[in-house]
Amino acid sequence: MRIKIIIIALLLNTSIFSQEKSLGLGLQMFNNIEQIEYCLPLPLKEMKEKSGSERCHHSFVGKKNKNTTIDVQGFYRDDTTISLETYFAETYNDETYANGKIVTQKEILKNKNCYYAIGYYNNFLDKYEFAEVTWVRKDEVMKMQIQYPTKDKKLWYERLKIIIKNAYCR
Repeated sequence: MRIKIIIIALLLNTSIFSQEKSLGLGLQMFNNIEQIEYCLPLPLKEMKEKSGSERCHHSFVGKKNKNTTIDVQGFYRDDTTISLETYFAETYNDETYANGKIVTQKEILKNKNCYYAIGYYNNFLDKYEFAEVTWVRKDEVMKMQIQYPTKDKKLWYERLKIIIKNAYCR
């Protein structure tokens, strides 16, 4: 009987691990269990979650470099008739530049119901860059903001592709 239990446990573990997808680049899935659910591949082993009390908001800071940060937050949509394109246009406009963000790349990905932007802060040219992704769902909006040292931009560009491709929930 004991051997059967061990064999069943081994088979279960094997099937669980075979279903896990290797994401690469140090990314593993982060899931919250709040009202606005999100599931994102993040480099959790490199980050430390900052404590906070805001619902549906998680902030991370790099263990080795405190200037590497990730903020993820979910919101309910007040007006569900606003389109993905309208959110995009309202997010990245002249005011964005006036506030010191220089967007070097931006795109709407309709097949993922999201848009993203990559850029830098005019006060920190050649020091820090940012990447932002916003997912627009039927009743919710989820935003992720990442700041990283410019020297790590190649790594973060590759990670961003994986994050967008593998973000899911519901």
